[in-house]
Amino acid sequence: YVPTFTAPRNLYSRRYSPYNKADVMVKWFESTPNRPDNWDIIVVIDPDNWVIRDITHWIVKASEGHALGEAAWFHGSHLVTELWKEVCQKNCDWDLDMVGVPYIVHRNDLAKIAPYFKLYINIMKEREEKDSAFLNKYKGIQMGWGTEMFGYIFGAAHAGIKHEVVHGIQRRDVSSRPGTKQEELGIDMIHMGRAWWPKDYHKTRGIGYRYDPYGSCMVAKRLSIISILYAY
Repeated sequence: YVPTFTAPRNLYSRRYSPYNKADVMVKWFESTPNRPDNWDIIVVIDPDNWVIRDITHWIVKASEGHALGEAAWFHGSHLVTELWKEVCQKNCDWDLDMVGVPYIVHRNDLAKIAPYFKLYINIMKEREEKDSAFLNKYKGIQMGWGTEMFGYIFGAAHAGIKHEVVHGIQRRDVSSRPGTKQEELGIDMIHMGRAWWPKDYHKTRGIGYRYDPYGSCMVAKRLSIISILYAY
């Protein structure tokens, strides 16, 4: 049993809810009675990730110094590399591992990444709010809403933690449909992203979808043990 960890919500997350992910992660590691000292591998997901199968076969591939992450939708983007060069504080020549959730990371590595994850969100958000040209330059990679995704991979680069870029931990709601029953049964996790409703559903008439409005969460998992972290 791993207890759920909660922490007071950072005021900035009222303006940018994904800030919760980095902020609560830092608070978790700073909380002596709650930090995950007894758990080797942590799986970081979003609140709209649905784990539908045991993912132990992914977890066992991670170890200290060797993290895993699903290839992000912006994987290979030169704009992400340009952004890193513009905001980096250390390891500026690092070959970025352009991953998104789920991140599967050893606790000691995540403890190193967490403060820099938060730091780089702060750096980029300050630039976004003061410099519209900076924000517009990176609109093509969804700068603004997606800033926390860049914050994580930049934090990992700053901390010197490599991630193996993998495919297939999750299936996104906008991914192609499984081609076979075997492929369908092999899906481990769904990243919903958007809640789709029929166009004629009277309660959402005129709305194509509703986006998850909540902050991010984290799941710490070792075999069948799960711990949820969130801010209130």
